Amino acid sequence: MCKEENEKFKEELREKVNTLEQELLLCKEENEKLKEKLKKKVNTLEQDLLLCKEENEKFKEELKKKDQQEGDKQTIDIKNGQQADIIMVKGMDVDEKGDDVDKRDADHGITERQFLAKKKELELENMEGLIIERPLPLMLKELVKLWDKDDSNLPWEKRKYNESNSLLVDDSPYKALLNPAHTAIFLTSYDIRNKNDNSLRHGADIRMYLEGLTTSENVQKYI
Repeated sequence: MCKEENEKFKEELREKVNTLEQELLLCKEENEKLKEKLKKKVNTLEQDLLLCKEENEKFKEELKKKDQQEGDKQTIDIKNGQQADIIMVKGMDVDEKGDDVDKRDADHGITERQFLAKKKELELENMEGLIIERPLPLMLKELVKLWDKDDSNLPWEKRKYNESNSLLVDDSPYKALLNPAHTAIFLTSYDIRNKNDNSLRHGADIRMYLEGLTTSENVQKYI
C-alpha cells in the first residue's frame, strides 16, 4: 500500500510540475508579446517626438523670418549722441531725452513742450523708480538688465519688473531690437514747429493710451 501511495504522489507531482511548466511557458509567451507591443509603442512615440521637434524647428524658423521681415520694414533713425532716459511708471519706460524741450530753438532759448505739466502729472502719479542717463553714442535699451537688476543700486527687487509690466516709450525703434515683442511703443519726435501736437492733453490719444496701460494687468497683451 505504501509503494502504491508513493507512486500516486509522484504522479501527482509530475502532473503539477507539468502544469506549472506549461503555465510558465504561456506566461513567457505573453511577456514576449507585451514586450513587442511596448517596443512598437516606444518606436511610435520616438517618431512622433522627432516629428514634433522638426515642426518646432520649422515654426521657430518661420518666426525668425517674420521678425526679420518686420525689422526690415522699420525705419531705423539713428541719432548720434542720444540715448533715452527711463522713468519706471508701473514698469513704463518713458523717453525724456528731447520730448520735454526743444534744444534747437537757439533764438528763443529752451522751450517746454505743450501739455508738459499734464505729462509730468501722469508720470508722477504712477512712478515707482527713476533712472536718468545722459547723451551717449548709439545704445540699445535692454530691459532685461533692469528686470534682472544687473546694477545692485537699482531701487527695486530682482524681477519685480518683467515683460508683463514694463514698457519702453521712445521715438527710435532701433533701441528696442533686443527686447521681447510688445514691450515698446514709438512716438513721433517732438517738434516745436508742429502746432497740432496735442497728444498729451486730457482725452487725447497718447494720454488715454498710457492711462489705460496703468490699469492693465499685462503690458504685452495691452500693446
